[in-house]
Amino acid sequence: MRKVSAQAFSAARYKISSRVFDEVSRELIAHVEKEISIPRWQGLRVVAGDGTTVQLTMRKKGIRSIVSGVAFGLYLPGIERFLSFKLQMGSGNERQMLFESIDELCPQDLLLLDRGFPCRWLPAVLIARPIHFCIRCDLSRGFKVVREFLRSGESERVVTLRAPNRRDAEDYDCPWTSTTVRLVRVVTPNGRIHGVMTSLLDAIAFPTAAFAGLYHSRWRIEEAFKRIKHRLGLEHTSGLSWHAANQDFGAKVSFDNLNALAAYVATDAHLDPDSPYRINRTQAIQKIKEKSRPLAAGRRGYYPPTQIPDERDRQGPAEARPRANESPSPSTQTSSLSCVQTRMTMC
Repeated sequence: MRKVSAQAFSAARYKISSRVFDEVSRELIAHVEKEISIPRWQGLRVVAGDGTTVQLTMRKKGIRSIVSGVAFGLYLPGIERFLSFKLQMGSGNERQMLFESIDELCPQDLLLLDRGFPCRWLPAVLIARPIHFCIRCDLSRGFKVVREFLRSGESERVVTLRAPNRRDAEDYDCPWTSTTVRLVRVVTPNGRIHGVMTSLLDAIAFPTAAFAGLYHSRWRIEEAFKRIKHRLGLEHTSGLSWHAANQDFGAKVSFDNLNALAAYVATDAHLDPDSPYRINRTQAIQKIKEKSRPLAAGRRGYYPPTQIPDERDRQGPAEARPRANESPSPSTQTSSLSCVQTRMTMC
């Protein structure tokens, strides 16, 4: 069996673009939509968008350092899989990352966003596409019309937002005009009141009472970020470069999508809709790993996971040294004693 060195693995991985996983995700969702009916809300495919901060180990000027980054994803709560996933170094702007991912959406989608996204240019951009949206907008420093609506006690109101400034209209290619949106009061099960902004103006087709459950489904992307961080080790990359981090992020998100698809199909095939049981996705991760490694590498190229090289080991393994309060192992003592005896004999 031929063993791949860490140097050869590092050189080969740089020939693979990290964007290949975006193509894998698009092909997978295209096949899924042909074979499986994705759950919809009032005829619309729900897509949640959000970001999370990550801490990565990178090599900067020859020294290993902790670098901050932002991961942004578009998520399908209905089947628990990512539609798009991006990584940006530094304290990235989540609105900008959303704008760069907006081409992944279509007019049959409904975008769910948290309260960190509202601004004047974003509704104008989404309505011009056109893409439906539902955005939480109850920040104290937010829109004046929203604050007035929350104080009024009304359940809903149609308002007009001011036009974005000229520079934002030019940068984000949106009309420099005012935008009409609908404000809806959402009451959570624990009694908290939220205000959401939506492009769905028809109160008959989209009643106010339906928005509470809709907005609650956005929480699934928060659980997805927690899952891939803790269960798949999202921040533990196999290399010290930004290219390696993008590859690892794409691979782990693609694997999580396969896990979500397997759990969704198994739930639909083996569990009743009212069943209290759920598929254990943590156990499914290990099962899919066992099945996917031979399929991905092929029979002739397969090797156990313990022999997979790590780019971080390019400089070779560090010599094991005993700790300050730890005595040397018996083998080390025997080796040292033999060396002393040999020298005495030679003298």
